[in-house]
Amino acid sequence: MANLDIEELKASEEEAEHKLKLHVRRVSNLKYNIKFESDDGGKHMALYVEVEDPLLPLRQADREALVVHTWMGWRLIVLKAPRGYIKAFHNREEGF
Repeated sequence: MANLDIEELKASEEEAEHKLKLHVRRVSNLKYNIKFESDDGGKHMALYVEVEDPLLPLRQADREALVVHTWMGWRLIVLKAPRGYIKAFHNREEGF
Protein backbone atom coordinates (compact mmCIF):
# COMPACT_ATOMS: atom_id res chain seq x y z
CA MET A 1 0.00 0.00 0.00
CA ALA A 2 1.36 3.39 -0.93
CA ASN A 3 2.15 5.85 1.82
CA LEU A 4 -0.33 8.67 1.24
CA ASP A 5 0.70 10.71 4.26
CA ILE A 6 0.25 14.28 3.07
CA GLU A 7 1.58 16.73 5.61
CA GLU A 8 0.49 19.94 3.87
CA LEU A 9 -2.70 21.49 5.21
CA LYS A 10 -5.58 21.23 2.77
CA ALA A 11 -7.01 24.34 1.21
CA SER A 12 -10.79 24.52 0.93
CA GLU A 13 -12.30 22.69 -2.05
CA GLU A 14 -13.34 25.99 -3.58
CA GLU A 15 -9.89 27.58 -3.28
CA ALA A 16 -8.04 24.49 -4.53
CA GLU A 17 -10.39 24.12 -7.51
CA HIS A 18 -10.15 27.81 -8.41
CA LYS A 19 -6.34 27.84 -8.31
CA LEU A 20 -6.09 24.58 -10.26
CA LYS A 21 -8.37 26.02 -12.96
CA LEU A 22 -6.11 29.06 -13.23
CA HIS A 23 -3.04 26.83 -13.45
CA VAL A 24 -4.49 24.51 -16.11
CA ARG A 25 -5.62 27.45 -18.26
CA ARG A 26 -2.17 29.01 -17.99
CA VAL A 27 -0.13 25.91 -18.89
CA SER A 28 -2.35 23.90 -21.25
CA ASN A 29 -5.00 24.22 -23.92
CA LEU A 30 -6.67 20.90 -23.08
CA LYS A 31 -10.38 20.77 -22.33
CA TYR A 32 -10.70 19.76 -18.69
CA ASN A 33 -12.97 19.40 -15.69
CA ILE A 34 -12.19 19.17 -11.99
CA LYS A 35 -14.19 17.04 -9.58
CA PHE A 36 -13.77 16.01 -5.96
CA GLU A 37 -14.09 12.26 -5.64
CA SER A 38 -13.15 9.55 -3.20
CA ASP A 39 -11.60 6.11 -3.28
CA ASP A 40 -9.99 3.77 -0.76
CA GLY A 41 -7.35 6.45 -0.11
CA GLY A 42 -9.98 9.06 0.82
CA LYS A 43 -11.19 12.23 -0.82
CA HIS A 44 -9.11 13.67 -3.65
CA MET A 45 -9.21 16.04 -6.62
CA ALA A 46 -9.69 14.47 -10.04
CA LEU A 47 -8.50 16.44 -13.06
CA TYR A 48 -10.15 15.05 -16.20
CA VAL A 49 -8.46 16.11 -19.45
CA GLU A 50 -9.73 15.34 -22.92
CA VAL A 51 -7.15 13.97 -25.36
CA GLU A 52 -7.28 12.54 -28.86
CA ASP A 53 -6.21 9.05 -27.74
CA PRO A 54 -6.41 8.25 -24.00
CA LEU A 55 -4.20 5.19 -24.50
CA LEU A 56 -1.23 7.38 -25.42
CA PRO A 57 0.79 9.28 -22.80
CA LEU A 58 0.11 12.96 -22.30
CA ARG A 59 2.41 15.27 -24.24
CA GLN A 60 5.56 15.87 -22.23
CA ALA A 61 4.75 19.56 -21.64
CA ASP A 62 1.26 18.72 -20.32
CA ARG A 63 2.62 15.87 -18.22
CA GLU A 64 5.28 18.06 -16.62
CA ALA A 65 2.80 20.87 -15.93
CA LEU A 66 -0.21 18.86 -14.78
CA VAL A 67 0.91 15.58 -13.24
CA VAL A 68 1.69 16.38 -9.62
CA HIS A 69 0.97 14.24 -6.58
CA THR A 70 -0.64 16.94 -4.46
CA TRP A 71 -2.32 20.27 -5.09
CA MET A 72 -2.72 22.62 -2.13
CA GLY A 73 -2.78 19.64 0.23
CA TRP A 74 -5.17 17.53 -1.88
CA ARG A 75 -4.15 14.30 -3.57
CA LEU A 76 -4.49 15.01 -7.30
CA ILE A 77 -5.29 12.33 -9.86
CA VAL A 78 -5.11 13.17 -13.58
CA LEU A 79 -7.43 11.13 -15.79
CA LYS A 80 -7.27 11.14 -19.58
CA ALA A 81 -10.61 10.95 -21.37
CA PRO A 82 -11.63 10.80 -25.04
CA ARG A 83 -12.94 13.90 -26.80
CA GLY A 84 -16.57 14.62 -25.85
CA TYR A 85 -16.37 12.82 -22.50
CA ILE A 86 -16.70 15.92 -20.32
CA LYS A 87 -19.75 17.23 -22.16
CA ALA A 88 -21.38 13.79 -22.17
CA PHE A 89 -20.64 12.67 -18.63
CA HIS A 90 -19.94 15.81 -16.62
CA ASN A 91 -22.67 17.97 -18.17
CA ARG A 92 -20.18 20.73 -18.95
CA GLU A 93 -20.86 22.97 -21.94
CA GLU A 94 -18.01 25.40 -21.29
CA GLY A 95 -15.16 25.33 -23.75
CA PHE A 96 -12.31 25.01 -21.27
